[in-house]
Amino acid sequence: MAVFTSALSTPASPGQRLKTLLLAWFLLFLSGPGILSRDGLGLLAFVALIPWALGSSRPGRHAFFIEWLVASLGLGAVGFWLRHVMPAGLLWIGPFPAVYLALAGLMLRRLVHLLPLSLAAPLAWLFAETLRTLIDPPLGFSWMRLGVHLHNIPALAASARVWGIPGLGLVLTGVAGALADQLRNPYTPLRSLAPGAFFLLAALGLGHLVPAPTTVPGPRVMIVQPGLEQRRKQSSGQPLDLFLDSCALTHEGVLAARSRGEAPPDLIAWGETMLFLPIIDAELPAAWERGVRPPAWSPGGWTRERLVAIAALERSWVGGVLFGQTLGDRQLEDSLRARRQPWAVATLAGAPVIPLGTSFISGAEYQVERDGVQRRLNSLFVWNADGTRGPAASKVHLVPGGEQLMGLERLGLIRRLAMDIGGYVPDLFPAEQTEVLTFTGRDGRSWRVGASICFDNAYDDPYSSPLRRGPLDFHLLASNEAWYMDSWEFDQMVAFSRLEAIATARSFVRSTNGGVSLVLDPLGHELARLEVGGRDRQVAGTLRVTVPVPEPGKNGLRTPWVDLEPYWMALWLLAGPLLVPWASRARRKRRNLQQPEG
Repeated sequence: MAVFTSALSTPASPGQRLKTLLLAWFLLFLSGPGILSRDGLGLLAFVALIPWALGSSRPGRHAFFIEWLVASLGLGAVGFWLRHVMPAGLLWIGPFPAVYLALAGLMLRRLVHLLPLSLAAPLAWLFAETLRTLIDPPLGFSWMRLGVHLHNIPALAASARVWGIPGLGLVLTGVAGALADQLRNPYTPLRSLAPGAFFLLAALGLGHLVPAPTTVPGPRVMIVQPGLEQRRKQSSGQPLDLFLDSCALTHEGVLAARSRGEAPPDLIAWGETMLFLPIIDAELPAAWERGVRPPAWSPGGWTRERLVAIAALERSWVGGVLFGQTLGDRQLEDSLRARRQPWAVATLAGAPVIPLGTSFISGAEYQVERDGVQRRLNSLFVWNADGTRGPAASKVHLVPGGEQLMGLERLGLIRRLAMDIGGYVPDLFPAEQTEVLTFTGRDGRSWRVGASICFDNAYDDPYSSPLRRGPLDFHLLASNEAWYMDSWEFDQMVAFSRLEAIATARSFVRSTNGGVSLVLDPLGHELARLEVGGRDRQVAGTLRVTVPVPEPGKNGLRTPWVDLEPYWMALWLLAGPLLVPWASRARRKRRNLQQPEG
């Protein structure tokens, strides 16, 4: 049972609540990755949640509004990097998700009549956080979940193999709730503080009880990061020049590896949509003959002939330049001659940019039929060492406002507004699930890669669901974060990647356009980071790493988190609401007892 004091039952004035919650969110913001340090200050997050638990658990006038307002400011600060792309988006990135934090406060004020803060705070926070993660944008938003703050404390982060990122949030809120109870009432019984201590000790123990599987050296991967400014990538009318720039950088990386006596890479990885050429599904030209067309709001100019021509360009660009096959395109040949670089001259003579026996993965826009309509997807493709392309792995979670308009693109006014702001209509089609791509290494071994893209990194399912469906050797994320200049968004994404590596016990390769490109092992340890002149973002270069993978025959092993994720999510979603009726009954009973007789 909760321990009630006058501080608990006494309503907080609006001013008191405002000051307490402003302190909580200020400290939570400072504790995040990229603010005071690159990896953040996880221990400060424990401190930040104490005033949140103290302030949100007390009744008072305008409680819901004040909590929503302060959370809007806090979440807006966490996502302030959005100003580089869409300043108006700040009106959404704070206020919309803040509704869930206000709901957490509302639930907390009920649960404290039944439970100590060491239990009530976790149940309230995790209910709201789980809800906003499961609901698609714009009404939901899975970004900087609370447990992410512990990504760089290995002793605690290792427990993510059992209870994922939400479990780390349980530790933070449980410990902070216990400390808040103790601060509010120094005579709080130990049984009320025990849950917080139990969660902390469980986190310290679970990582040892459930260790990551033993790994062996796997494929050698070379990441190519062109450091391309987003403005140039988006506005350039010369995609061929951008493609050849990446080819030149790839060639430099291959030469650098050779000069250092390194083994050639098994896989060369480019970033999100870095092919600069749409991939045309093989069945799409025939679908045009059946009357399939793109949506009315899509960019014009599509014809069956254009689809066939672009498909031929893929054979020239990828097959001809990268794999040394026939070029077959006059413009491509002229562009190579104009460069007058040794690699370009060699390519004209039939030499491949990619070493023989090496596979290639890159992001590209994918034009394909979906539901009787020509749609475009944000996808990843593998070209094996013989230049043949495999199936697509497409992005599941689309960025609201940047890649999708949640159906609003059907409204002419919204389309015109989108064109005025960004020069295009965001109408990408989402994939149903994260796919696994395969490639063959130079030694003949086959590798299975979970292929995710950019915003997918903020969610768990792109990393856990492929493992529930079958074996997996490592994760590869293709991302374009050049939108956000050198903000803390980069550091937040790295934190997401680290925890997904730990939770699934698989290495994580980040191949980005402008940073941060790196490789993490299954323990979350950073094996290598692409840095040039001490900078890890907005720079061009290559990174070559041997990726650790599970032992032969053990790439089907799953962590408890992977198996139990749906049940954990159901627990956090339902536990708090199911206890609210009992808490409300206890609240009414206490009020009746406090009423004077007569």
